[in-house]
Amino acid sequence: MGNQGEASSVVKRYPLTHPQSRIWYVEQSHPGTSMWNNAGTLKIHGTLDFDLLDHAVQLFLEANESLRLRICLNEGQPAQYVAPYAPIHIDRLDFSVTGLKGLYEWDVRQTQAPMPLIDSPLYYFALAKTAPNEGYLYAKMHHIISDGVSFVVFANGVMDNYDRLLCGEDPVCRPATSYLDYVEEERRYTESK
Repeated sequence: MGNQGEASSVVKRYPLTHPQSRIWYVEQSHPGTSMWNNAGTLKIHGTLDFDLLDHAVQLFLEANESLRLRICLNEGQPAQYVAPYAPIHIDRLDFSVTGLKGLYEWDVRQTQAPMPLIDSPLYYFALAKTAPNEGYLYAKMHHIISDGVSFVVFANGVMDNYDRLLCGEDPVCRPATSYLDYVEEERRYTESK
């Protein structure tokens, strides 16, 4: 099987790391499952500005190539590449009528929805409100690109930028340490004596 989807135009592909390979092979033996979804919902107190929160998520996504990793098949074998940054659509949901109960029910359904693995974004974000000044940022990421620590880094980075934007300050858009450096380091090690 050759290259598929947008990966055909991508110049540089990288092997999966050993942990990613384990996730890949388990996913292949249990297709259509949500067991690899990492999801969380951040509650936002006080000023709720969905335009600024959307912007804060976009800034984080742009600065962090590890979130933009995509999986492709390269001659039948899984590989990964970094999709170029482009602004994404972030759903905006209003649970003012159903309140937290409606949000929780939606959250469970969304978290249990499987994520396509090949040539697709491995994340999903939504903004929700349950009252005029009570909002939530929902984030779901596939475990092949994230774990508990990276989820905390995401939450802290987005909320820091959101707070700065609310105060009229410039956001801090530090590129994260490249996951591809780790991929290359592992590759060099496994190919060494």
